[in-house]
Amino acid sequence: MSDSGKYLLDLINDILDLTKADVGQINIEINNFHLPNFLKGIVDTCHSRIKEKNITFTYKHDTHIPTYVKTDARRLRQILMNILDNAIKFTKQGEITFTVNLCSSQEIPESVLYTLPISPKNNVLLVRFQIKDTGIGIPNDELNSIFESFKQVTYPYHFVEGTGLGLFIGQRLANLMGSKIKVKSTIEKGSIFWFDMPLVKIPVQATSQAGTQKMIIGFEGDDTQHILIIDDKPDSCAVLRDILVPLGFEVTEAFSGFEGLKKARQIQPDIILVDLRMPNMDGFELTRQIRQILELQTTIVIAISASATEEIRQASLAAGCDDFLAKPVEMLLMLQCLERHLPLKWLYNIDDRISTYNSKNVQSEFVIPPPEEIAKLQELVQIGDVVGIWEWVEKIEQLGSQFQPYAIEVHKLAKQFRMTEIHELIEMMQTS
Repeated sequence: MSDSGKYLLDLINDILDLTKADVGQINIEINNFHLPNFLKGIVDTCHSRIKEKNITFTYKHDTHIPTYVKTDARRLRQILMNILDNAIKFTKQGEITFTVNLCSSQEIPESVLYTLPISPKNNVLLVRFQIKDTGIGIPNDELNSIFESFKQVTYPYHFVEGTGLGLFIGQRLANLMGSKIKVKSTIEKGSIFWFDMPLVKIPVQATSQAGTQKMIIGFEGDDTQHILIIDDKPDSCAVLRDILVPLGFEVTEAFSGFEGLKKARQIQPDIILVDLRMPNMDGFELTRQIRQILELQTTIVIAISASATEEIRQASLAAGCDDFLAKPVEMLLMLQCLERHLPLKWLYNIDDRISTYNSKNVQSEFVIPPPEEIAKLQELVQIGDVVGIWEWVEKIEQLGSQFQPYAIEVHKLAKQFRMTEIHELIEMMQTS
């Protein structure tokens, strides 16, 4: 039943996008986002979709891809998921490999650069997104027509459910964002889809003035702000909880729509964060029921969903939500959202040190953990996985008391989400 509902929802969204494409009304909305976190969310989604299949999903990425970039994250996610969904559908066994790399010093022609819907124009990188599968392949005479609307490749012994619109819409979106999807394929061996997307690289942290960094560490006042998180996936709840609790918010979790409704009545929170896609009672129905409860009619409800299309956002608002956040949730965007709806005045930790660490104090204060552990920490910092860093700290502490000072330092920085300083500490350790 849930698969039929998902198919119907996807069909409606595809047809709406097709209608917009035909009349030239697809909007590109440029925003800043954390690229490693964005990619991790896509990888996690793919892992969950192949659980019942006899295939392996591998993610490879260039260690030099930028941390923060600017483009339309929602549309980029839509392009990638359209291609990845096809790879999953048409691959019965073997492997799907998702690769993200910087293009090798390729310059964007000025004539193209100044037509891109992004700015500034002087810091644009080309990033290649590639999906390779060992699926059933595409006949050579159909390689061009797969990007036409309602076009599905016909196979004598394979039937796959779908609308035939995903690649058509994906190509239209890629074109609007300054790119083009390309494909190579061999029957019974698999396909490779790729596109080179221009992204604006932006600083890891905004600065309030030269040499001064501002980091949110809490909010003013003695009034407790109570947030209820409703999501059927405990890991998703944990990510949000571990951002909010260190900042001083009181957090309650619920793992189903029914449990969330019960807890909302009991605690009457200041804000409810609700995942839209849950079994039995989804976020839409939950929000509608919340709005029927007198004492909750004015409670702020923020929808959260990996299906971040404009149609889903509008449907959540129509159901009674006050705002919308796309998964994976970006910390900065969530805090900006809370600031819009709560009487908050943030407290900042202003760090005006030019350099937090140098090789001399690193050598004198810390014993360096094994190289493979440092490499693991570097990967966790790159994707902004705070929970993973805390688990890493626990592991390092168990390796020996000599590593405790370093583990404590990393834990302190991670608790305040000071990823830049952890990265700085890693670099100093590698050069000391």
